[in-house]
Amino acid sequence: MRRARLWGAMAAGLLTTGMLAGCAAQESEPTGLDLAQSREQALERTQFTIDASGIPDGWVRGELMDWDPATAKFSPDWCSTGGGGGKSGRIQLTLNHPPLPDDEAEAAVGAVWKAWEDEGYELSWVVGPGDVDGDRVDLDMRVDGPAGLVVGFAATEFLVQMIVTSDCSDHPDMDPTPPKLRI
Repeated sequence: MRRARLWGAMAAGLLTTGMLAGCAAQESEPTGLDLAQSREQALERTQFTIDASGIPDGWVRGELMDWDPATAKFSPDWCSTGGGGGKSGRIQLTLNHPPLPDDEAEAAVGAVWKAWEDEGYELSWVVGPGDVDGDRVDLDMRVDGPAGLVVGFAATEFLVQMIVTSDCSDHPDMDPTPPKLRI
């Protein structure tokens, strides 16, 4: 139970740090993807990030449930298309992994950075090399795409975490206003 609380607290902290840094009023071109297409897109991006990290096993979601794409649960998320209104949305998935030794954590973040950079995406550091005093690895990076994609990948002394969102969509079933979007 204590381990679950620690992971939950760390996940909330990294989620807030990773998603709030640089997200102010970011506008996107809507894709028009429906919920099924957005889910498939987010799953593909998640697998791409897992493969790039070199950490194939040990990922969990929610209350320490083993990661299984077939039973993935997503959270609705607002996004802006600049047209006002507020009916555009995307979906988001958060996965956690137990902490890694510093050299492995640093290598994982570097590999994810390179893989997304090679795909032509814009990347930035939320917490970069040298931003934290001490002898531990504490890295948090962010990928941004023109259609609202946001992927966060972090490695700290507490855990490794990724947050993956689908593109922003103005399709009616992506409206994040409850009860329309049921994931």
